Amino acid sequence: MKSKSMFTMGALLAAAMTAGTAQGVVQFDSTGTGTFVAGQNTTLLDWFPGNTLADQGNEAVANFVGGAGSTEFHTYYQAVLGSYTVSGVGTQLMPAGTELTIVVGFREQVVGVSGSPGGTGAAAEFAWLPEGADYFEIYFDSAAATLNGATGTGPANTLSGAGYNQGQLILRADLQSVNNTTFTVLDDNAGPLDQSDTFTAGNQYPGIETVGGNGETQLTARITEWDTDFFSFSPDDAFTIQLALLQNVGVNLPYGSIDPSAAFTDSENAGAIGTAGSATLLTADIGTLNGGPVGGAGSEDIQFQTDTNMSFSQATTIIPEPITAGLSLMALGGLGVSVLRRRR
Repeated sequence: MKSKSMFTMGALLAAAMTAGTAQGVVQFDSTGTGTFVAGQNTTLLDWFPGNTLADQGNEAVANFVGGAGSTEFHTYYQAVLGSYTVSGVGTQLMPAGTELTIVVGFREQVVGVSGSPGGTGAAAEFAWLPEGADYFEIYFDSAAATLNGATGTGPANTLSGAGYNQGQLILRADLQSVNNTTFTVLDDNAGPLDQSDTFTAGNQYPGIETVGGNGETQLTARITEWDTDFFSFSPDDAFTIQLALLQNVGVNLPYGSIDPSAAFTDSENAGAIGTAGSATLLTADIGTLNGGPVGGAGSEDIQFQTDTNMSFSQATTIIPEPITAGLSLMALGGLGVSVLRRRR
C-alpha cells in the first residue's frame, strides 16, 4: 500500500511551473493492486442507498422556531458502494467478497423554517458551520458488507450501523462547502420508518413511525490523501475533480430501499491511509415518530434514507492549489419540537 498527499514540494513546484487547463484522468482500481488501464477512466461512483443522521437536528429546528436553545447539530452519512462506471467499459461491481464504504461528518445550523415543525408542508433550510469537526473518508475491506439482512463477512452492516469505517482508509478529503441543504415534510405521519420489506425480512423497527418527506444538499471537498493502489489522478499535482449531482439523489422518508441504521460513525480517523477508524458509534435517538414533535412522539434526532451518486468530471486546471473535489450527497435536517435527553 502506498499513499499520496497533495501537500508535497514536488506537487507545488510542478503546479507552479504549469499554467492553463489540461485534460485529466481519474482511475479507480477496485482490486487495490494499482492496475490502471490507459483510456479506462472512472466517471461515476454509485452508492447503495445509505443512512444519514441529523444528530440533534430535530431539536435544533424546534429551538429555531421557539427562539431559544442551540440551532446547531451534527450530520453523519454512511453508505456502501453499489457500482462504479468506467468509460468504454460500462458499469462495474466490486470484486466478490469485498466492500467499499464512505463516511462523512460535518456540522450545520438551522437558518430558516416555514410551517409548523413536523407538520405536513413544513420546510427547513440549513447552513454549514465550517469550524466544526468535518471529515470525508472512503474505506476498502476484503470482505462483503451485510446489506438489508443479507449475511456478509465484512464489517459494514446497514441495520446495526457498524463497520463503515473499518477495513482500510483509502481516501481522505476536507470539506470546502455545503450548499442548498433543505428538507420538506410531505406527510406528518407516513407510517412505519422501515418500509423496505421488498428488500429485507420485513419491518426491522416495529412501533417506530416517521414523517414523510425529502430534501437535498451539495458538498464540495478537497482531496488531501489517497492510496495509490486504489486511485490514480493524472496529473495529480493539481487536479480539479467535479463530483456532479446526478438524478435520483436526495434525502427520503420513509425508508424504502435500505434498513435504517441504529448507530452511526461520528468521528474521523486519526490514523494514516491504510488504517481503520474508531469502532465507537453514536446511537440514533428518534423517539417513536422520526421527525415528529420533540417532547411528543419525536425526539432530538432525525434520520433519513440517503441516495447518492458521485461523478467525476475530467476537466483539470493546473494551479498551485490542493486537489479539489465536489460531491452530491443527501442530507439532513430534521423537523420536530422539544428536547429529550441524548443517549449514546
